Amino acid sequence: IIGGATQVTRGQPEQPLSSVERYDPASGTSTEINPTKTAQYGHQAVHLSDNTVIICGGQGVGGKILSDCETLVY
Repeated sequence: IIGGATQVTRGQPEQPLSSVERYDPASGTSTEINPTKTAQYGHQAVHLSDNTVIICGGQGVGGKILSDCETLVY
């Protein structure tokens, strides 16, 4: 799972992303999957054995500190 932020203009704040990609190391390809509910970066993610990913915390739009968690199933 890849996610985070992008810096559109050098020197400007990062813009959080809600898009999510799953990387397959065997093929070296990424596939876009369902987005997160909240655009964020700097979060923590934990992959569980049932292909669930729990994403918690990080920063949202305008640098807002996020304390909630979200579950992605793929």
